[in-house]
Amino acid sequence: FNIVTDHNAPIPVQAQEVLRAYVESLRRSAALVDATRLSEAARMIRDAALVSIVGMGSSLAVANLAENVLVRCGIPCRTTHDSHMQLLHALLDKPRHVVLAFSYSGDTIETVDALAIARESGAQTIAVTAFEQSALTHHADLVLLVPATAPQQPYRVGLVDAVLPFLMLLDLLAILITAAHPDDAARLREQVEMTVRRRKLRQLPTPVPLAVAETGTT
Repeated sequence: FNIVTDHNAPIPVQAQEVLRAYVESLRRSAALVDATRLSEAARMIRDAALVSIVGMGSSLAVANLAENVLVRCGIPCRTTHDSHMQLLHALLDKPRHVVLAFSYSGDTIETVDALAIARESGAQTIAVTAFEQSALTHHADLVLLVPATAPQQPYRVGLVDAVLPFLMLLDLLAILITAAHPDDAARLREQVEMTVRRRKLRQLPTPVPLAVAETGTT
């Protein structure tokens, strides 16, 4: 982890140090936002017939979150934990196919290969990385940047920088995507909430009456 804390300090003090690191990471992420690029990425994703999302390691966790966010925006998308399947998804020759790749370093072989194959197959490609001159960006039609903590050490990064800045971009993309059709977005949000609520109700155990629980009778 790359958050510097005093390990001998009380936990509330360490919590404040972690909070400051989070706030600083988000502040630097906001400063890097390119409105033109972000708007174009939102348009590409909104107009896509299918969005394939790729990433490895901590970026795979981001890819899974991206799928969750985009599905809730009404975007047909998919990701997978298997790097070979990511390559096959990228290879798909489909009209209006967009491949969205996450890699902090921009040099993860599996992710670079997937984006290269996607572009060769005719897909539109978006790279989200901390390094604009990385291998990944050479295969991207559009690049979105997150801040680099230590440019001289692109592979030594904690979760606060490997995940949090990407989540800010995902939220911004979701805002831009749904803003284009607010009524449709509102209806979809209501449908999602109702569906999830029903699912949670089915999983709740039947409450045990307090008197029965106390006496142990059935």
